[in-house]
Amino acid sequence: LTFCDVIILHRKPFLHLVKEAKPPSSSEEGLECQRLAFLLEGPWREEQVIVSLPLFHGFDGNFLGVLPQLMETRVVMPGHKIWEATPEERSLFLLLHGTADEILTTYKKRRASQLTQARLKGGQASEYLVRTSRRTLNQGSCEGGAHMLGLKKAGDITVMARSIVVVAVLHRSVFLYLLHTQNVKIQAPEVLKMLGEDLDLEEDAEEEYPTAESLENCLPILRGLDEAFMASLLRGGSSCFYMEGQQLCPPRILSESLFVVLRGEVWTEMAGIFLDKYCQGQALHILALAVGFIPSYESRCIRISEVWALPRSVLMTSLDCYPSMKRILAVLTSMQLSRLTSAGPAEHNQEATPPPVTSPSMAQHTGPPGDSMATKPVDLAALALFQGSSTEMLHWIQENLEPRIFFSDSCLFREGDHSESFYIVCKGAVSLENAITQETCGPGGSFGEAGLLAMSETVSVTASCLETSLIQVLHRQVFLKGLAS
Repeated sequence: LTFCDVIILHRKPFLHLVKEAKPPSSSEEGLECQRLAFLLEGPWREEQVIVSLPLFHGFDGNFLGVLPQLMETRVVMPGHKIWEATPEERSLFLLLHGTADEILTTYKKRRASQLTQARLKGGQASEYLVRTSRRTLNQGSCEGGAHMLGLKKAGDITVMARSIVVVAVLHRSVFLYLLHTQNVKIQAPEVLKMLGEDLDLEEDAEEEYPTAESLENCLPILRGLDEAFMASLLRGGSSCFYMEGQQLCPPRILSESLFVVLRGEVWTEMAGIFLDKYCQGQALHILALAVGFIPSYESRCIRISEVWALPRSVLMTSLDCYPSMKRILAVLTSMQLSRLTSAGPAEHNQEATPPPVTSPSMAQHTGPPGDSMATKPVDLAALALFQGSSTEMLHWIQENLEPRIFFSDSCLFREGDHSESFYIVCKGAVSLENAITQETCGPGGSFGEAGLLAMSETVSVTASCLETSLIQVLHRQVFLKGLAS
């Protein structure tokens, strides 16, 4: 900020001077030179020391290879604070060299009788009973794992250096960033145990969860199916823990797993806009059980969460073992998702039948369910709402539509509800009715323009699915962001 005089001490010439100064090893100067040489030569930087910690056993090898490079190294003089458990210092530290003292202060609320007795003895009695304990930490000690994971721990912890110490510090923000960018699954037993214990304090889960009943609630299409088939699905799925900020599956990448939130909370976001929240017992990425599902949105855990995943491969293997189930689930497993919409006629085969004509608000479905009409991409340029839009804008809309599956009798919204979304029917049929009118919107049809454009605060019809339907949803806030960009 101002002109400065700076003195730079370079490592190599300094190390050379330390080695050249050969004072008697028994003298204080000699001991100091040995300590300096140890710090400068850095044998404590050996990466195996860090990755060999029990806390990291079970993590991916590539993840462990990067981890030591992202740890901060600190040299702390005797009597100075190394680490403190505060909201700002949410990190793990490894004592690489030297000794330190850990001071733990706990606060226990006094019972009313204890508080009264203490006041009768005279003096101001505190409402809390404060206890302090101290223990020595030696080289190789690792502390702060719970704080780095964002878990609650009782008491205040302060670590003070007893001698010259070298510590490696892994900050929570760095750890979460690495998990997020490398899409690492948490498989370390020590970490899983700590996360499980923390979630046990926050939420109660059933002893065996999910159950066949909970799966049927998530996927109505599974209701009434063979019990042995349902049991095979439950055996084939697996639960996994996710940290705050981790994604279940990166956007714009093929997803082939259905997710059910067991504990915690998952949000879906698109273009930085919040879409929906999923809590215990709710399923997302249902379309991953179909063919070619590439989510356009992010599915991010906003706190520590336990999520159960059912891969499509497990479902298909179970169907091979129970052929009678294939016909029932074919409406989902055979659904093609790779081309639901197009951004203009140029993307179609020139010999293909022109896209169906739709009205500004809805289209009448004349063909039977599952006809050839349902297999053609919906041309966004043919929809009245987008006529005249640039190709660039249509491509942006196409990339930011949220594909959703609605099962038969599912209600999208009811008359009088608040809605800000625009719906494009790609497959299936949706009934739009109120006390006066009743219409059916089939493949290529659309509805919800008034909500998208904020022309009406509430919807004037009830929308419910007549059959299993695949619908692309454009959210108002996402649309506004596209217009702004």
